[in-house]
Amino acid sequence: MSVILENFCYILNWSVVLICLFLKVPQMKSCFGSMDTNGISLQSVLLEMLGYSVLFCYSFAMDYPISLYLEQGLLLVQNIFILGLIIYTRKLLSTKLFYIFVIYIIICYCLAFRLVPELILKSAVFTKTPLVVMSKLSQIRALYKSKTPGTLSATTWGMAAYGSFARLFSSLVMTKDWLLLLNYTCAGSLSSTVVAMILYYTKKTHKHRND
Repeated sequence: MSVILENFCYILNWSVVLICLFLKVPQMKSCFGSMDTNGISLQSVLLEMLGYSVLFCYSFAMDYPISLYLEQGLLLVQNIFILGLIIYTRKLLSTKLFYIFVIYIIICYCLAFRLVPELILKSAVFTKTPLVVMSKLSQIRALYKSKTPGTLSATTWGMAAYGSFARLFSSLVMTKDWLLLLNYTCAGSLSSTVVAMILYYTKKTHKHRND
């Protein structure tokens, strides 16, 4: 790998990390300000959370450079915040939910510190792509059904698309891990679809109001 390409990937990787510091902030601000989580698919948020967790734990276990996966941890924290808002506003808090969260933490710990066979670790990260696809399709379906963007942020989803495509390039150059390449391709394409739908329905809503 040439020095120029290596430096470009380095800049690209850290630009993704920087963006992901604020990726879901517009979404969180919108939800927190109105205390309204309508339009956000709970299934999509849960699947995203699992996907971020799996990829973060896998990359950590494989000892990849932290610049290649730090954003997964940042997005995970932000997703947990959004999930908390959804649970609070929809009154979903229960003891059962607490036990599920404890089990989730234990599984993540075992994956990250390779306390499971490598076959299970590889199998876990293989589920990342289906999780990404299902989470994005769930949001696309909810958006198509409501025909309104609600509190969904085009900025958030646009930054997500950029992050996925940037990671696609840097992973292709630095790791050539086909599992990661497949994941980022699907994530970038579907996030772009959500952005297009949000812009379309926002424009349609404004046009309808003006009429």
